[in-house]
This record gives sequence, structure tokens and C-alpha cells, in this order.
Amino acid sequence: MLIVLPFVIMIRGFVLGDWAQALLFALGTAVGLVPEMLPVVTSVCLSGSAHRLKNKQVIVKNVDAMESLGSMDVVCVDKTGTLTDDAAVLEYYTDILGNESEQTLSLAYLESTSQGAAANQLNRAIVDACTAPELRLAAKDLAGAFTLHASDPFDHVTKASGVKLDATPGAHGCLGLQARPGNHLTIVKGEVESVCARCAWASFKGELVPMDAAGRQSAYEVAEDMRADGIKVLAVAYSTASSDWGDLVLCGFLGFFDRPKASARAAVRALSDLSVEVRVLTGDSASVARSTCSRLGIPADSVITGSMLDAMEESEALVRVGRTRVFAELTPAQKAHIVSLIRLSGHTVGYIGDGVNDVPALTSADVGIVVDSAAAESKKVADLVLLERDLGVVAEGVREGRASFANASKYIRIASSSNFGNICSVAASSIFLPFLPATATQLLLLNLLYDATCLALSWDNVDGEEIARPKAWSGKGLGSFMLHFGFASSAFDIITFAILLLGVCPAVCGGSFATLGAAGQAAFIATFQTGWLLECAWTESLVLLVLRARNVRHGDRPCRPLVIMVATMLIASALLALSPAAQLLGLATLPMWYLGIVALLSVLYLVVVSTIKRVYLSRSSSLF
Repeated sequence: MLIVLPFVIMIRGFVLGDWAQALLFALGTAVGLVPEMLPVVTSVCLSGSAHRLKNKQVIVKNVDAMESLGSMDVVCVDKTGTLTDDAAVLEYYTDILGNESEQTLSLAYLESTSQGAAANQLNRAIVDACTAPELRLAAKDLAGAFTLHASDPFDHVTKASGVKLDATPGAHGCLGLQARPGNHLTIVKGEVESVCARCAWASFKGELVPMDAAGRQSAYEVAEDMRADGIKVLAVAYSTASSDWGDLVLCGFLGFFDRPKASARAAVRALSDLSVEVRVLTGDSASVARSTCSRLGIPADSVITGSMLDAMEESEALVRVGRTRVFAELTPAQKAHIVSLIRLSGHTVGYIGDGVNDVPALTSADVGIVVDSAAAESKKVADLVLLERDLGVVAEGVREGRASFANASKYIRIASSSNFGNICSVAASSIFLPFLPATATQLLLLNLLYDATCLALSWDNVDGEEIARPKAWSGKGLGSFMLHFGFASSAFDIITFAILLLGVCPAVCGGSFATLGAAGQAAFIATFQTGWLLECAWTESLVLLVLRARNVRHGDRPCRPLVIMVATMLIASALLALSPAAQLLGLATLPMWYLGIVALLSVLYLVVVSTIKRVYLSRSSSLF
């Protein structure tokens, strides 16, 4: 534009001798070259996708995030609730050897009820299992014999919770424990490694034995056997003598199973088909994460734990995190760090969370996604809210985001190529035409009507190939697209110029431009301008139907609004050119037979554009 417009000003100024008119015409041409409806088209595309997602149980809080959702190629999820049913069931309660132990269950029941069954789903699972009528458990009858003295809630650093209980005389004995006067019953429940680190003793067949390194290793092996089957394992320890939360006795283990969702595997496959990697960031153990992910088709050969991440240099972490799909035993801060590292690797990252502890990771991601039952703090920073906790809905969101991008990109490329063709035509006409091919007002009117037609692209259907891979805004390829299709548009404009200058206008006005008087030349110019604008209106509108999809015959059909707008543009421009109303815009009334010429030119133009499109697609992976 910086080259062509000064050229147009100079040529028109010297040819016509009216520099003010030349400048006005050049400015009108410049405005016509710019796709000024881009903000409107983009907004309509994004808001339309957001509205469609609402019908699919997704609330879009930040419409601008639809763009990032479309370019997303990695989504980070927690295992619990997203990949599983978030309904843990207590499957095992064992001693340190793996044999069933009611003492372990009784201690866990007392700790869970004292902390509050609603504290987390594992506490609820313990209470639900113990309240089953067929289970006779001493702790259920002794619940009133213990009162809470102190509590240590679960946190992500210690990975354990505990209580200190005061007991009535004889209550300890009912649990198989020896009470010491003046001491409280301390119960700690949590991750095996964390609890074992606090234990100095272990309960072995009713006897207390020292908890040495070999004993810890044996406990880890029992827990690992259950974890390999996807069982989440907690250790339970107690003390009747400790004044703090250490020097405990390892009592046994609790095994929970949270079944993978029936829809999770299909959702992971759907995201994979969209070239979106599912990466799992969980606080569970590596073995449980590996087992669950393997069942769902997520590669889990390599798992990075939180301790491994902390031991890495930043450069090493960037490389290893970039190629790992499963991360386990993480704190909330480590999850946010991993999200940041993945983004540094060049990915667009989404994160699905629900708790207050997920806020750092949600804010670190390009797209923050929460469920409707999430904490208020998480909802506040999220971009999307899922009314159903289903990973498959995220795949629908990705499709909608990419469809928005594709339709906005259609407008940019098609409009830019058409406008580029027009400006090249104007530059060429400046060399051999003794008058302007169109006034600035006429160019702006044509551009307005064309942009109104292009607005319908916001609702257009999109080829499957165009949404199969993530894309980001880039000017790469725009120049090639403009050259391929812009020059075709310009070539047909020049052909139209020749037909009008040498055939149509002399036939209508009774002679060539040079042989006519002032009034005849004015009519000649008006006829020429009307004929070119009609040809532009028809070819630019019809080409939308050809360039909108990879294959017109086998691709998705154009949406109804686009078909209606193109038909309206064709009819309105033809009626204007054939009616006396054209004179109000400085145009002339064209003869009916000129429509046949424009129709023939339009058909030939579409054939040429279709041929160029096949050549273009043979060199490029996509149109947009």
C-alpha cells in the first residue's frame, strides 16, 4: 500500500491535473484496502462460539480466552474428578503386612470424624464404609468416649493430618491400645512416606517393634503393591505417649479406589485427535498416577514427582517437563511451576482445577478452566466454567475456539486478497484510463456492502482439516494468499476495464470516450464506473463461497446467513445498477444485457480461483 498509493496519487494528479481529487481517491482506496470489519468479525466469531458452548454446559467468562482455547495444544488436569469419578471408595484396611485390620479402620474412623467427614472425600469414604450396618466396629460404639483435644488439618507440605483425643477410662483398651495416664491418643493419617517418617515403632502381630530402615522399606513395598493397581494408599499411625506429632506407631494402611470415568478415555482420544496433549498433574503417588493414566491411554512410562522437580536445575526441568505427560506427588506451587515451564516450551496451556490451591496454576495458564462446584477464589480467576465435570466438554470448547479462529482468518485473507486485487487494478487503470475507475465515495460504498457480506463468515461452518491442529494469529502465509488470489481478482478487473472501455460504454454512449462531448464523456465515465462496481460486487461476493472451504463439493456447506448475504449482495447490486436510483450515487443505469457479461465473467473467475486454490493447497497445508 505504501508503494501503490503514492504511485496512484502521482499518476492521477498528472493525468487529471486535479491533485485534490487524486488524493481523495487514493485515501478512499487506502480505506478500502484495510479489512476494517476485523474487530467486528472477530468479536462476533468469539461471542458466537461462547453462546454455542453455553448450550454444551460451558460458561465463558472471558470471551477473549476463546482465542487461546483454540490455539491450546496442552491441557493440564488433576487426576481426581477430571479423569476419575471423584468418588473414592475404601477398598482395604490392613495392618503393616497387608492383612485386614479393624484396629487400623477404627483409628482412621476416629481421626476422620474428629476432623470432620466433610473435610475431604477420603474422610467421607472412611465414614461411609464404617457406617455400613453389616460392619461391627468398636470405634462406632466408642465415638462418644473420645473428645477432640487438638487438631492438625491436612496440608500439602506435610501431606498428613492428625488429631489428639481425650478418652474416658477403658476406651483405649477397647481399641487394643494401652493407655498411659495423663496422655492423649494421637492419631495421624496421610501419605505413606510422610507418616512413616514420623514413626519410631510399628505394630507387628500385636507387638511393638522398632521402625528401622528395613521396616520402612517393607511398609513402602506393601503400599507400592496396592498402588500398582491404581489404589491410593494412606498410612495410619498412633501414639498414647507422644506429646507432639512424632514418635508414632505405624498401625497399617487404608486403600481407596477412585474409578476412572467411563467417558475419560474417549475424551482423551478426542483431545488427541485435535492435537491437544493431556498432561496429568496430581498430588497422588507416582504408582497410582501411572496406573490410572495407563488405563486411559495417557503415556506414563516416565513420571516426574515433586521431589524430582525440586532437585532439577531450571534448564533441565524445562527440557524434562517439556516431554513428560504425567507428574505426581505435587504441591500446588509445583503445579503452577510446571504450567509455567510448559508455556516456556512454546505451548499454549490450559489448566483445569477447582480448589483454592489451584489458583496459582489457573493464573499461570493461558486458559483457566474450573468446574461449577469450584471454590469462589478459583472461579474468580477462571476463564471458563464447566457445568459438568467432563473432559469431553473441553474438546468441544477447543473445536469452537478453532472454528472462531478459522472464520476470522477467512475474513482476513479473503478480504485482504480482494482489496489487494482492487488496489492493483486501480494502479493499473491509472496508467491508461483518462478518468477514475470509481470515485472515493463509490469505493467506500462497495467496501461497506462487501464487509457486510463478509460478516456472515462469523457463523460459517468450518472444514475438519482446519480445526485438526492448533493455530495462532500470524501474518505468515497472508502475503502468499494475497498474491495468489489478489492478482486473479486484478486480472479480471482489467479484463472488465477493457470490455467496458472498448465495448459496453461506446455501445451505450454512442462512441468512444475521445469522440464524445463533455456530457457524453460524463455519461461514459458513469457507465464505466457502474459496470466495474457491479463486476466487483458479484465476483467478490461469489468468491466467498469458493474460498471458504477446501473443497466446495465435498467440504462443509456454507452456513445459511452467508448464502443469504451473498444472494442479497448479488440482487441488490444488480437492482441498483439497472434502476434510475444509480444516478443518486453518480452512477449510470446499465442495460439488461450487461448482466449476462458480468455473469459470464463471474463464472470464469470462479473457475480460475478454484484452479488457483488447488495449486495453493498443493503447496500449503491449509487455506487459513
